[in-house]
Amino acid sequence: HPDHPGDRTSYLASSRTMGRGGENALLKNNSPGDRINNSIKVNENNNAVDGEKAKETAMGPLARKLRARFPDWYALADEFTLYHQNSFNVFLHMVTTPAGIWAALALITKAAHTLDAKTLNSPNSVPFVLIMLYNAILKQKLPKDLWVMNSMVMFALGTAAAVAQAEYSFLALGVTLAVSYFGQDVAHWLTGEKTYDSTYMTADARAANGSASSSFASKFMEHTVYLMPLVLHSAYHCPEPILLSWMVPRNYVVFAKLTSTDEKSHLKRIRDWALAQNPRLDATTHWWFERPNGAQVGVENQGYEVSPEVKESFEEIMKGDTVMGMFTKRFDMTSYEIAQVRGMNELYVAGPPLTNNSDKVFESSHVDGPYRIFPFCYLFRCMLATTGNSQIRTNFNFVTTYPENTTKYTLADGDVVGFDFNREIHYIDNDPDPKRVNKDPRVNLKLHYVVYPKCMRPFGKLLAFLTTRYNVNARNLFLNTIRPKTWRHKFNAKYVVLWTTEAVYRIEQFASWSNVAYVALASLLPRLLLGASSSYPCFVALTSFVHYIMYISVYYLRDDVSYGSFKRDVMFFKVIAYCHLVSQFASAVMANVATTGHPVLSYAMMAVGYGLASSAAMALGVDRTYFGSELGHYPPKWITAFPYSLKIPHPMIVGGIIGLSGFQIYAPFRLAIPWLIPAHIAFYMLHMLQEHFDIIAPKSRGIGKTAASASVTGEKKVA
Repeated sequence: HPDHPGDRTSYLASSRTMGRGGENALLKNNSPGDRINNSIKVNENNNAVDGEKAKETAMGPLARKLRARFPDWYALADEFTLYHQNSFNVFLHMVTTPAGIWAALALITKAAHTLDAKTLNSPNSVPFVLIMLYNAILKQKLPKDLWVMNSMVMFALGTAAAVAQAEYSFLALGVTLAVSYFGQDVAHWLTGEKTYDSTYMTADARAANGSASSSFASKFMEHTVYLMPLVLHSAYHCPEPILLSWMVPRNYVVFAKLTSTDEKSHLKRIRDWALAQNPRLDATTHWWFERPNGAQVGVENQGYEVSPEVKESFEEIMKGDTVMGMFTKRFDMTSYEIAQVRGMNELYVAGPPLTNNSDKVFESSHVDGPYRIFPFCYLFRCMLATTGNSQIRTNFNFVTTYPENTTKYTLADGDVVGFDFNREIHYIDNDPDPKRVNKDPRVNLKLHYVVYPKCMRPFGKLLAFLTTRYNVNARNLFLNTIRPKTWRHKFNAKYVVLWTTEAVYRIEQFASWSNVAYVALASLLPRLLLGASSSYPCFVALTSFVHYIMYISVYYLRDDVSYGSFKRDVMFFKVIAYCHLVSQFASAVMANVATTGHPVLSYAMMAVGYGLASSAAMALGVDRTYFGSELGHYPPKWITAFPYSLKIPHPMIVGGIIGLSGFQIYAPFRLAIPWLIPAHIAFYMLHMLQEHFDIIAPKSRGIGKTAASASVTGEKKVA
């Protein structure tokens, strides 16, 4: 790439905010109320001279040198990148742009084949001649690394076009070209990003963008000629690397504290009103913000709405800077929308838990909601404390902090913590310090928001509706089990609520409903599309390599990882992968043992390889095996025990490769799915090279400790 990796972070800071001529294009939030409707504006009124100075200061020396050598290219790239910040948008461009170029080259090649042979003796050479001319034109206009990458892509597309042109009609290729061209506009529409060509379509647009002297034709030609290198450039400089960022289990627990005078005033109004209702203290008492349809009223004197004055304070807090800021910091608001889920909001006063009623649910690890299979869509519950609290802690099992392996929040006096209602495992408990005892009841708010990509608005709205209905039904059941009187209510309290909660939690803890759904779809869809007899290799391919991709992604992007979720997910998919290997190997052995005998060499290689890998894992421990130190959760620790004492580089990966080779050398297994073991080894090697050369995102440097950083000081292994 044109920029040195060390300069990437500083370049991002400038390229995301600077347009041609140094004009700032800073994403700026609107008023709190507007942010709920996701109005994000671009401010282009900053001083150009100040912008150039800021950009110059932020860059590294190599980036400044390259910009001085290729000023026109970087001016264009800055403009283009400004409108390609969303990783999904860039990903779609990485599909549509090569597809469109391939279709155009295939059309040219096919047209060349229709000419008389005497006129054109080598029709397949036509696209390559054009590509060589194109590359020659760009040779002095692009940084060397980018030019090489672009040339490789273009020659690959030319080769694919020459090979495939005979298989497709002119109509099919023309449709592919049109779909690819308009697909880029669709990508911008789906992700809510403004298109780059909209900045030069009209004279007014060009004037506003500082290109008044350029014509539409010249800008369009420039855009077309440089499109592939611009897309490659944007892919590298995307704030969140495409594909890799989607494979990282993120931490979606957010925290803030309300401190402003107005916010404290609203909290006091709510607290005073709740305590003035004389709530019972032998159980929790709940009021709805807006009572949804179907919610019971009067059971245990609950289910009523708050007063209009309290509702007004609710509103101000929900749209306030502090609460909304938790989400705008966590999510890219050029891509995501936030909406209130008013039918789930409530105010409650907490009394001490009673034995054998459903209050015990909250003291056990649990997940609040059932709707986990909504990718990229999140429904947040925010717990906001209005009173003091030194005793009750809210714990999140998978958000790991060293050394307790869980994150604990003692919410008090304006503290607010938000988490995914349908995915986050949590529980409450008492602080073990006997001096930390609450003397007064706790008055808390539950605020709810749905966050979803703009291109998935219908799914986000559906998630909000379904979760609201579930919450109403669960609340009705809960109210009847606070103080169970009838045998049916007692049965529901002890078995339906508690046991169901425990079962749902255990599946989420060890497998994750989302992972189970993915495996089910990976099995079902190939059967529907390919038939049962041909679907298994596809199922194997879709489920055998997920854990490798997660290793690579998390090692590269280390910030804000949900460590517990990461360990669970990679273990789950690793088990799935080895189930495929073992089942296929066992089937091959049983089918051939009578004629060829047992594959003793395979058994020996598996024993040696996996014995070596297991020994390395035992020496490191589970948490350090799964990047506990690299992610910063555990302090560095020098490992000198076997097998690290043998000075074998990366013994865990080496052992895994030896074991996999044991599968591969057995011919009946190899012939069944010949690509399976080579693909496993390729992923292993890729990750080993990543570890050895310490290939991580620039913004992640300084998080944890890496093997490569230790090797230069002579230590044997840092974990």
